[in-house]
Amino acid sequence: MLKLILAALGLAIAGPALAQLPATVTHPSALVDSTPATPGIIVNKAVTTPRLPVGTVIYPCGSMAAPFVYGVGSAENCPRPAPASSPVDPWAIAPPRMVTPCVAGGGNLAATGRSGVCMDRAMEAYPFHAAAGYDNVVIHDVRLGLVRAMVYNKWQSAWSKIPVEQRPADIGAIRGLTVERVEATCIKYCITIDRVGGNYTFRDLRLRGGPPLTSTGDIPVGIQIGGTASNILVERVHSSGFTTAYPPGHYAQGDSFSNERGVSNVTYRYTIGEDSTDGCYDLKSTNTLLDNTRAIRCNYGYRLWGTGRGTTIECVDNRLACIWVGKNANYTIDTLIVTGSPKLVSVGDRSARLVVRRCIWRGPRAAVLVHGDADVALGEGCRP
Repeated sequence: MLKLILAALGLAIAGPALAQLPATVTHPSALVDSTPATPGIIVNKAVTTPRLPVGTVIYPCGSMAAPFVYGVGSAENCPRPAPASSPVDPWAIAPPRMVTPCVAGGGNLAATGRSGVCMDRAMEAYPFHAAAGYDNVVIHDVRLGLVRAMVYNKWQSAWSKIPVEQRPADIGAIRGLTVERVEATCIKYCITIDRVGGNYTFRDLRLRGGPPLTSTGDIPVGIQIGGTASNILVERVHSSGFTTAYPPGHYAQGDSFSNERGVSNVTYRYTIGEDSTDGCYDLKSTNTLLDNTRAIRCNYGYRLWGTGRGTTIECVDNRLACIWVGKNANYTIDTLIVTGSPKLVSVGDRSARLVVRRCIWRGPRAAVLVHGDADVALGEGCRP
């Protein structure tokens, strides 16, 4: 009884030194046999886990579920809460979830959406040629070492001489497509779609170009969308190295991302275009959103022909200009971050309209802010 009174007064109790006791224990009751004490709680029965001598003072650690946790001898011995995890990096690309090693390829995968595969090479991994078209295709967790085209949905040669408006409206269309967690190296293009269709999602992709193409008829692209596709999300995609080495006198082609006139409602979110010959982004679509995008070491960071807006977009070391605007382009950019481009804006046609509300320079300003004559308005921080 005397030991309990002394412990309740906070006096030391003879027995094992605290250093020899565990830092924490658990007990099935929140009140430890209903014997409250100040400032802690006295163990009056050896029912803790691990067992403690009767009279040891323990302190609740704030556990809200049995068995309750207590610090032995001091609340300082309670476990520290784990530090809050750092925010998820919105640029981080999830890798494929592979369960089997790569196997030798050479053929094609089923266009119905075979997933969870790893091949060292293939021709057209997912060719979509059936006239009836496709609904709600899902492709995920794929790794391709070398492929001529990963997702291929273009008009076949039999239709090439017939104007688009005279072709059957819905032939071969993909109506709903999700491609997630893919790594691929592509000889010509990784994803190319040129039909009626839409509702596409491309997320968590790493796309790389192969060796530079030398034939002027070949234009390499990471993701190319044509036809009249609509409602497209490109999110957390890194598309790099789509290059050409044409003979002198030919325009240098090769884009990381490209879409054509007729395409609408496209969002690029946390995407990176890098090390392609022509444009990191070559966009002719209408109602396009550039939402946190980066353009790195292309001839042009952004070649804009259609209509749209940007939240925060970035140019890094583009060889000719950060932004190029073409015929009937109409874009508004909230924040433009620029490093190392010789021209901020290059104008391809007087009909273009561009508004940049704010510029952030990381390094010297471009030697030429606007090259050409068009309606270009530069806001805060853009001019000296």
